[in-house]
Amino acid sequence: MKIQKKLNIVLTILIVVLVSLISFGGIYYKNKNAYSNKLPNYILGADLTGYRRVILNPETTNDSSTQDENDTTNETANTSDSNNTENTNDANESTNSVDNSSNYAKSAEIIRARLKALGIENYTVSCNKNTGKIEMNLPEDDRTDVILSDIVETGKFKITDSDTGDVLIDNSDVRSASLTEQTSSSSSYEVLNINFTTKGANKFKNITEKYQNNVSESSNENSSNDENSSSDNESSSNKKVKISIDDSELLSTTFSEIVDNGQLSLTMGYSSSMTDEQKNSAKNLCAIIENDSLPVEYKVEENSYVAPEMDANQIKAMICIEGAIALILALYMIIRFRIQGLMQTIISIGYIAILLIVIRLANVSITTAGICAVLVSYITSYIYGYILLNNIYGKKDLSKKEISKLLKKISQKYCLVLI
Repeated sequence: MKIQKKLNIVLTILIVVLVSLISFGGIYYKNKNAYSNKLPNYILGADLTGYRRVILNPETTNDSSTQDENDTTNETANTSDSNNTENTNDANESTNSVDNSSNYAKSAEIIRARLKALGIENYTVSCNKNTGKIEMNLPEDDRTDVILSDIVETGKFKITDSDTGDVLIDNSDVRSASLTEQTSSSSSYEVLNINFTTKGANKFKNITEKYQNNVSESSNENSSNDENSSSDNESSSNKKVKISIDDSELLSTTFSEIVDNGQLSLTMGYSSSMTDEQKNSAKNLCAIIENDSLPVEYKVEENSYVAPEMDANQIKAMICIEGAIALILALYMIIRFRIQGLMQTIISIGYIAILLIVIRLANVSITTAGICAVLVSYITSYIYGYILLNNIYGKKDLSKKEISKLLKKISQKYCLVLI
């Protein structure tokens, strides 16, 4: 029995050491010519890395000519008509105010949806519904500038007839969009996949059926045709569609076959030749296409970097102080309770290791308050262990039932303290 107990203790220690090594070190594997950590990196909050403050204002239009016309009309109108006109104008202003307010709010929601689609964490988007002013706070990283270059685009995605300009598909027909890497026998491509809704998929199927690149052969009675006339006949027989965003053409094409899977795939380029900036721009495109277009045009009024509250040296000093406090508490525990104190210290370290792994895997951002919270969490765990050992240490006459009852009583009090 004693041997089994010792084996259990050794196994527990080994498991805690393994978990601690994974948490504090990582799990590394060879990826091509470098080693990569399978655990995700810590996400630092804005108060540790700084953030970008961006202020957007709606574009204003010059309505002076319209206003002059209204003034002239009001001056020439009689008293009765002017009263009616004033009432009508008041009603129109009230309606316009409501419409603008809803459009401003909708614009803010669309911007939030775009940021969410890009996987941005810890952002804030606030909107003044009266003025339309939108303020964004974004975490500062390598993607920030690229994101801001496209985030205020109106984003009207359309597939239109190249000849007539008729809109065949728009944003409302898109369910999602994503950038994926597809590998052929010789190389890899970055492909933008646009997935349509059920209604959009039916529309797209009809488009691929109607806009085929089949060449119709003209039955000409003349025995011979020259190459130029043949080429003209081919080009005139192919109806094309234009794929564009905000009237900026992405592609003009025909289709070689009917597509009934509800997906439009656009090759963006070779994976090896595309830079990170180009890939991020393509991801921006996905976020714009899969969401509604902005009902209001916006322009960037301010784009400024806000420095973090603490610099790197201060953060390191805070972590070192926390480590010193934890070390002092651990040494006291070991000196006070010997082997049992050592076991409790190992368990507390394992608890912190598991906590840090969960923080990484759950993509929880770490802030100054979060760093302090980790220390508080360790101290509460330490207090629980200290109270437990202080009640059973040196009492060899306690039975298993008494120890279990004591453990339950202390755990209940500890839970109340935590709550």
